[in-house]
Amino acid sequence: MRTLSALLVLLLLGSLQLTCRGTANIDAVTQECCPKVTTIKPPVARIVSYRNTNSNCAQKAVMFKMISGNTFCVEPTLSWVAGHMKAVDKRKTASSTARSNTSSKP
Repeated sequence: MRTLSALLVLLLLGSLQLTCRGTANIDAVTQECCPKVTTIKPPVARIVSYRNTNSNCAQKAVMFKMISGNTFCVEPTLSWVAGHMKAVDKRKTASSTARSNTSSKP
């Protein structure tokens, strides 16, 4: 009888752990989505990074992370969005190249 009780407790704890882990994954997916998008054009110099929303999201968007920490969700089909993304990529490439050049010097 004790063995059966111990087995049931272990099974209950295992299912509880799986349930908690499952809700964390759901939260991660919802954080990748934008509740609404804007047409405001943020200054490209203030953009730190960008990423596309998760494919599970109801609305496709590009998420621009600003120096201030704020995130702008914009419609990816707007004419200026691709240019902003290229500018951020170019800036990141230039800064990583500069870092590798300075680190390779004696």
